[in-house]
Amino acid sequence: MGFKIEKGVPMTAPSRDRSGKWKDLLNQMSVGDSVVVDEQSQATSIRNTGKRMGLLVRCQQQEDGSFRAWRVE
Repeated sequence: MGFKIEKGVPMTAPSRDRSGKWKDLLNQMSVGDSVVVDEQSQATSIRNTGKRMGLLVRCQQQEDGSFRAWRVE
């Protein structure tokens, strides 16, 4: 399969990065606040986003199977 090279096509504006909703959430949280999410992948995303922002976030699975993420610092 060949590729068609196109010239003069303007670039679209960059989209918001994928972790934007977690950045917004973490910016609203104070140290000691926590949030419950349904999936481990969501808790991991919150923790990783916090790490990129220079924050410490701890996550733990709850007895009901949900996950809680705490902003530690």
